[in-house]
Amino acid sequence: TGEVRRRVVEIVPTQESTTAAPSPAPSTPRVAPPPATGASLDVQMEAVRGFASVLDFDADLGGAGVLPVRVSIRNGTRRAYDLDPTAIVLNVSGQRTRVAPLTPADAYARLAAEAGANPSIGDVNAARGLLAEKALAGGRLSPGASREGFVYFPLGDYDRARLSLIDAATGESESFVVDF
Repeated sequence: TGEVRRRVVEIVPTQESTTAAPSPAPSTPRVAPPPATGASLDVQMEAVRGFASVLDFDADLGGAGVLPVRVSIRNGTRRAYDLDPTAIVLNVSGQRTRVAPLTPADAYARLAAEAGANPSIGDVNAARGLLAEKALAGGRLSPGASREGFVYFPLGDYDRARLSLIDAATGESESFVVDF
Protein backbone atom coordinates (compact mmCIF):
# COMPACT_ATOMS: atom_id res chain seq x y z
CA THR A 1 0.00 0.00 0.00
CA GLY A 2 1.33 3.42 -0.81
CA GLU A 3 0.16 6.97 -0.42
CA VAL A 4 1.52 10.29 -1.64
CA ARG A 5 0.18 13.61 -0.52
CA ARG A 6 1.29 16.90 -1.93
CA ARG A 7 0.60 20.15 -0.27
CA VAL A 8 0.88 23.49 -1.96
CA VAL A 9 0.83 26.40 0.46
CA GLU A 10 -0.02 29.81 -0.90
CA ILE A 11 1.75 32.74 0.74
CA VAL A 12 -0.50 35.75 1.04
CA PRO A 13 1.33 39.06 1.50
CA THR A 14 0.28 41.15 4.50
CA GLN A 15 -0.05 44.92 4.54
CA GLU A 16 3.23 45.17 6.47
CA SER A 17 5.26 43.32 3.85
CA THR A 18 4.74 42.65 0.17
CA THR A 19 7.43 39.98 -0.08
CA ALA A 20 7.12 36.41 1.01
CA ALA A 21 9.42 35.02 3.67
CA PRO A 22 12.09 32.66 2.36
CA SER A 23 11.17 28.99 2.58
CA PRO A 24 13.02 26.85 5.13
CA ALA A 25 16.00 24.77 4.07
CA PRO A 26 14.99 21.44 2.49
CA SER A 27 16.57 19.51 5.37
CA THR A 28 14.34 21.20 7.96
CA PRO A 29 11.32 18.96 8.49
CA ARG A 30 8.27 21.18 8.77
CA VAL A 31 4.67 20.39 8.17
CA ALA A 32 2.50 23.38 7.47
CA PRO A 33 -1.22 23.06 7.95
CA PRO A 34 -3.06 23.04 4.64
CA PRO A 35 -4.59 26.38 3.71
CA ALA A 36 -8.32 26.84 4.19
CA THR A 37 -8.81 26.40 0.44
CA GLY A 38 -7.33 22.87 0.63
CA ALA A 39 -4.93 23.52 -2.25
CA SER A 40 -3.49 20.04 -2.75
CA LEU A 41 -3.47 17.05 -5.02
CA ASP A 42 -4.08 13.84 -3.11
CA VAL A 43 -3.02 10.68 -4.97
CA GLN A 44 -3.31 7.19 -3.50
CA MET A 45 -2.50 3.89 -5.19
CA GLU A 46 -2.82 0.41 -3.70
CA ALA A 47 -2.02 -2.94 -5.30
CA VAL A 48 -4.83 -5.40 -4.51
CA ARG A 49 -2.89 -8.63 -4.19
CA GLY A 50 -3.99 -12.21 -3.81
CA PHE A 51 -7.50 -13.38 -3.14
CA ALA A 52 -8.59 -9.86 -2.04
CA SER A 53 -9.66 -9.06 -5.62
CA VAL A 54 -12.66 -11.40 -5.17
CA LEU A 55 -14.27 -8.74 -2.96
CA ASP A 56 -14.24 -6.20 -5.79
CA PHE A 57 -14.57 -8.39 -8.89
CA ASP A 58 -16.27 -11.68 -7.85
CA ALA A 59 -13.23 -13.49 -9.27
CA ASP A 60 -9.63 -14.13 -8.25
CA LEU A 61 -7.78 -11.83 -10.66
CA GLY A 62 -4.41 -12.71 -9.11
CA GLY A 63 -5.07 -16.38 -9.85
CA ALA A 64 -5.51 -15.39 -13.49
CA GLY A 65 -2.30 -13.36 -13.66
CA VAL A 66 -3.88 -9.90 -13.26
CA LEU A 67 -2.92 -7.34 -10.59
CA PRO A 68 -5.58 -4.68 -9.99
CA VAL A 69 -4.29 -1.37 -8.62
CA ARG A 70 -6.81 0.90 -6.88
CA VAL A 71 -6.21 4.57 -7.72
CA SER A 72 -7.81 7.51 -5.93
CA ILE A 73 -7.19 11.15 -6.89
CA ARG A 74 -8.62 14.28 -5.25
CA ASN A 75 -7.93 17.63 -6.86
CA GLY A 76 -8.07 20.19 -4.07
CA THR A 77 -6.26 22.82 -6.12
CA ARG A 78 -7.58 25.71 -8.18
CA ARG A 79 -6.13 24.17 -11.34
CA ALA A 80 -7.57 21.62 -13.75
CA TYR A 81 -5.53 18.50 -14.59
CA ASP A 82 -5.81 15.90 -17.35
CA LEU A 83 -5.54 12.22 -16.44
CA ASP A 84 -4.61 9.40 -18.80
CA PRO A 85 -4.82 6.03 -16.98
CA THR A 86 -2.80 4.33 -19.74
CA ALA A 87 0.17 6.48 -18.68
CA ILE A 88 0.27 4.90 -15.21
CA VAL A 89 3.20 2.48 -14.99
CA LEU A 90 4.55 0.02 -12.44
CA ASN A 91 8.26 -0.53 -11.86
CA VAL A 92 9.55 -4.11 -11.66
CA SER A 93 11.31 -4.63 -8.29
CA GLY A 94 15.07 -4.12 -8.46
CA GLN A 95 15.00 -3.12 -12.15
CA ARG A 96 14.39 -0.08 -14.27
CA THR A 97 11.76 -1.92 -16.28
CA ARG A 98 8.37 -0.21 -16.42
CA VAL A 99 5.20 -2.12 -17.17
CA ALA A 100 2.20 -0.52 -18.88
CA PRO A 101 -1.37 -1.36 -17.83
CA LEU A 102 -3.68 -3.88 -19.45
CA THR A 103 -7.00 -2.79 -20.90
CA PRO A 104 -10.09 -4.15 -19.12
CA ALA A 105 -10.63 -6.38 -22.19
CA ASP A 106 -7.09 -7.79 -21.91
CA ALA A 107 -7.58 -8.40 -18.18
CA TYR A 108 -10.83 -10.24 -18.92
CA ALA A 109 -9.15 -12.34 -21.63
CA ARG A 110 -6.56 -13.51 -19.08
CA LEU A 111 -9.32 -14.25 -16.59
CA ALA A 112 -11.42 -16.18 -19.11
CA ALA A 113 -8.42 -18.23 -20.28
CA GLU A 114 -7.56 -19.23 -16.71
CA ALA A 115 -11.21 -20.02 -15.84
CA GLY A 116 -11.23 -22.74 -18.49
CA ALA A 117 -8.39 -24.55 -16.69
CA ASN A 118 -9.33 -23.51 -13.14
CA PRO A 119 -13.07 -23.24 -12.36
CA SER A 120 -12.32 -22.03 -8.80
CA ILE A 121 -11.33 -18.61 -10.24
CA GLY A 122 -14.84 -17.30 -9.58
CA ASP A 123 -17.70 -15.73 -11.52
CA VAL A 124 -16.01 -14.76 -14.77
CA ASN A 125 -19.19 -13.36 -16.35
CA ALA A 126 -19.78 -10.98 -13.42
CA ALA A 127 -16.11 -10.02 -13.44
CA ARG A 128 -16.29 -9.03 -17.12
CA GLY A 129 -18.75 -6.24 -16.39
CA LEU A 130 -17.03 -5.21 -13.16
CA LEU A 131 -13.60 -4.90 -14.83
CA ALA A 132 -14.97 -2.30 -17.25
CA GLU A 133 -17.27 -0.62 -14.73
CA LYS A 134 -14.55 -0.15 -12.09
CA ALA A 135 -11.75 0.88 -14.47
CA LEU A 136 -10.23 4.30 -13.76
CA ALA A 137 -11.70 6.82 -16.18
CA GLY A 138 -9.44 9.36 -17.83
CA GLY A 139 -10.25 12.95 -18.63
CA ARG A 140 -10.22 16.34 -16.98
CA LEU A 141 -10.09 16.70 -13.19
CA SER A 142 -11.60 20.09 -12.45
CA PRO A 143 -10.81 21.90 -9.20
CA GLY A 144 -12.50 20.05 -6.36
CA ALA A 145 -13.10 16.90 -8.44
CA SER A 146 -12.29 13.36 -7.33
CA ARG A 147 -11.74 10.20 -9.33
CA GLU A 148 -11.39 6.59 -8.19
CA GLY A 149 -11.03 3.33 -10.04
CA PHE A 150 -8.79 0.42 -10.94
CA VAL A 151 -5.95 0.02 -13.40
CA TYR A 152 -4.97 -3.56 -14.33
CA PHE A 153 -1.44 -4.92 -14.78
CA PRO A 154 0.12 -8.30 -15.50
CA LEU A 155 0.83 -10.04 -12.21
CA GLY A 156 4.43 -9.42 -11.17
CA ASP A 157 6.79 -8.26 -8.45
CA TYR A 158 6.54 -4.46 -8.46
CA ASP A 159 8.04 -1.98 -6.01
CA ARG A 160 6.40 1.29 -7.08
CA ALA A 161 3.83 2.97 -9.27
CA ARG A 162 4.08 6.25 -11.18
CA LEU A 163 1.15 8.42 -12.17
CA SER A 164 1.37 11.70 -14.09
CA LEU A 165 -1.23 14.44 -14.31
CA ILE A 166 -0.98 17.19 -16.93
CA ASP A 167 -1.79 20.77 -15.90
CA ALA A 168 -4.52 21.76 -18.36
CA ALA A 169 -3.44 25.42 -18.46
CA THR A 170 0.33 25.02 -18.83
CA GLY A 171 0.80 21.49 -20.21
CA GLU A 172 3.31 20.75 -17.44
CA SER A 173 3.41 17.29 -15.92
CA GLU A 174 2.91 16.60 -12.21
CA SER A 175 4.23 13.11 -11.37
CA PHE A 176 3.55 11.01 -8.31
CA VAL A 177 5.54 7.95 -7.28
CA VAL A 178 4.07 5.54 -4.73
CA ASP A 179 6.12 2.73 -3.19
CA PHE A 180 4.31 -0.57 -2.64
